[in-house]
Amino acid sequence: MLHTKLYRMHKNEDGFTLLEIMISTVILSVGLLAIGIMQISSIDGDAKAREITEAGTLAMDQLETLLAKDYTSISTGADQQVYNDGKYTVTVTVTENTEDTENVAGLGVDVKMVVMTVAWQSKYEDGVKNKTFSMRHVIPMIDK
Repeated sequence: MLHTKLYRMHKNEDGFTLLEIMISTVILSVGLLAIGIMQISSIDGDAKAREITEAGTLAMDQLETLLAKDYTSISTGADQQVYNDGKYTVTVTVTENTEDTENVAGLGVDVKMVVMTVAWQSKYEDGVKNKTFSMRHVIPMIDK
């Protein structure tokens, strides 16, 4: 009688079958793979954002250097500088009395148009691509 009672107790217990375990393992693996791919995309996006931020910072540094000068000491023309061991090339072009500046000069003041262009090469999975970042600024002549 005791033996029959123990047999019934074990017979009614439900457990996981090998098929259920294999299916749950496949589902878990697909989920982990998706998380891994998402992480790789996130790292790639962070690297691209860092490059654009560095380019913007370099352009702003050049602009702040020009804004610190007196209006008459800002010479027209182009100047090019290289940063970060040749990764970024910053070109600053200053023009005066052109069509672009005349459109702004309707305010009754002389202005100088400053265009900062940062160029670099960005590495992608399918090769290297040239990237640029440009910023324009108008510097008015203000009597001090």
